[in-house]
Amino acid sequence: MDFCVVSPALVEWLLASPLPGRLVALRMGRTAISPELILELVRACPALKELALPSLMCLGRPFYEALHAARPTLERISLPHCGNDGDECFRVLASFGNLVELNVASMDALTPAVVDVVLKGRCAATLRAANLSCVPALGAAEVLKLVKGCPALTTVAWELAGEGGGWGRVTESDEPHLRALISLLEGRGGGLESSESGVGRLLHPGDYSESEDYDDEESESEGDTVRSSQ
Repeated sequence: MDFCVVSPALVEWLLASPLPGRLVALRMGRTAISPELILELVRACPALKELALPSLMCLGRPFYEALHAARPTLERISLPHCGNDGDECFRVLASFGNLVELNVASMDALTPAVVDVVLKGRCAATLRAANLSCVPALGAAEVLKLVKGCPALTTVAWELAGEGGGWGRVTESDEPHLRALISLLEGRGGGLESSESGVGRLLHPGDYSESEDYDDEESESEGDTVRSSQ
C-alpha cells in the first residue's frame, strides 16, 4: 500500500478476504493509516514476515511493544521516525528474535547508545542486513561496533549525511573505522554500500585524486552509490 488512505472500513473489508492468511509482506510507504489499524492488520496476518511502516509516521515505544506482542516472528522491519524515546523503541525492536533485516532512515532521535541496546537484544544473533540512512548518531565507529557485535551481519547500506549535508560527512578520522568495517563485512562474504565519497575513496581509490580532501563539498555532492563487494 502506498499513497493511499486506509480507513477502518477498508481494513474490515481486507480482513474479510482471503488476504490475511496469505500476506507475508506489508509495505505502507506514504500511506495514511492509524497505528491502531496497523496493529489490527498485523494481528490478523499469521504469515507476515516483513513490515515497512509508513514513512511519515512518528511512533513511540508503546506501539513497538504492541507490535512485538502481535507478531514477534517478524523478520524484516523498516522504521519511520521515532519520538524522543528512540533508543527505547530500539530496545523493543532488539527483542524480535527472528529479525534478519532492519531498515532505518532519517532518524535523528537516536543516540550512539542505541548500538549497545541492539547488541544486548536477541536480534544481535540473527541480523543479516541493515540499511542505516541519515542517522546522525551512527557514524563509522558506531556502525563498526554494531557489525562486530552481530556475527551474522554481512550487508550494510550506510549514509551519514542528511539532506543538504546538514548532519555531517565522512572525515579523515573515520578512515580506520571504515577500513575495518569494509574488511570485516567482506570477510563474511558481504560488503558495504554507500554514496559517501569518503567511503568511495577507500573502495575505489583510483577514482579520486590525492589532492581531493574529505571535506571537499563539490566532490561529495551527488555521489554515486559505491559497493565494497559485488
